[in-house]
Amino acid sequence: MRRIILVAVLALTAALAAAAPAFAKSGPSPSPNPIPHSTVNCTHGVYSGYCGTQTDLESPPMSIVSGGSAQQNRFVYAKPNSTLSSLTDFFWFGYRGGPAAIAEFAPNGVTSNYCIAQTSDLSGLKLRRCNGSLFQQWTAVIVAGGYEWQNGATGNIIQSNGEGAQLRGVQPPTAALPTQTWNFVG
Repeated sequence: MRRIILVAVLALTAALAAAAPAFAKSGPSPSPNPIPHSTVNCTHGVYSGYCGTQTDLESPPMSIVSGGSAQQNRFVYAKPNSTLSSLTDFFWFGYRGGPAAIAEFAPNGVTSNYCIAQTSDLSGLKLRRCNGSLFQQWTAVIVAGGYEWQNGATGNIIQSNGEGAQLRGVQPPTAALPTQTWNFVG
């Protein structure tokens, strides 16, 4: 029984390792001359290049952060960039090698098994146990200056609503606003 579990764990690890480079090549690339906005353990750990945050184009720029430790239904907020807070640390990786990404909260570069989810149309973003549902899948839509992150279940995009406010899913506009345009920074 232990051998079966060990083989399953090794197979899953190999699958994630194989999928990560494919997402990096086909998925969103970091913004030009990125300044790190996540902890060193995240940006220089084993998942370097996939661990970081999304930062928008508003002034001052806001980053996606967890409202606290990993737990079910924890709100996801916008906060100014920080290299000192592990609340900005997320693994952004391609889901099953496809175009959609999953964002798993990873304080200090350590997986938590909690992913960013939009639980219903036009709702706020929350951490939920990672299960790969469409509510946890985000597709990068190229716009001027970066990407809109569009939810697989609702079709809404992520919008910052100012410092300390919960991120929300909104209908995609004709032209992306700075609060809806994101770049990966790790």
